[in-house]
Amino acid sequence: GVGVKVTRERLDGAVWKYVARGTAVRARSKQRPTNLFSTDKSGADVAKLMQAGWVPVSLMWGISVAIRHDDYITRLARRRWNQLNIEVPGYTDLALHVRADARHQLENKVARYGADSAVVSDMSLEMWGMACQSGGEHDHVAEAVIVGTGIARFHQDAGPRTDSLLVMPLGKDKS
Repeated sequence: GVGVKVTRERLDGAVWKYVARGTAVRARSKQRPTNLFSTDKSGADVAKLMQAGWVPVSLMWGISVAIRHDDYITRLARRRWNQLNIEVPGYTDLALHVRADARHQLENKVARYGADSAVVSDMSLEMWGMACQSGGEHDHVAEAVIVGTGIARFHQDAGPRTDSLLVMPLGKDKS
């Protein structure tokens, strides 16, 4: 599929609904890829990639979720943050951890699918607090999501062609 858009919606608590919508495309030529692929790139972007020697492999993502208890140092920094607008190291550590892990998840998928690299189209980071079961203390949860298309090189060109696709046949050639 080309132009695949992935949406997500929180249904209930920690339950998520993911929906992927796109356009199925089939080549009319005798040479076709051995494997089908999906990408969130438009048809024009896929053409540019292919002109530059790259072929989409698959829509890929890296998702990481982590939870961190607000310990004494984090609670102290949070109180000072309200007065001085300083960094809260516990939250920074949590954000750095989930971002790095999401990148690692994406890198693993790229390797597993035999792609050489990925073109990232969306990255998000969400953090929220939740009450501990032990009483008045808090935990913080962070979720990092990276979405992109894995790509593989199929030929080396003298230089990348980044101009747009100039001709797109819409019907039978009448010349």
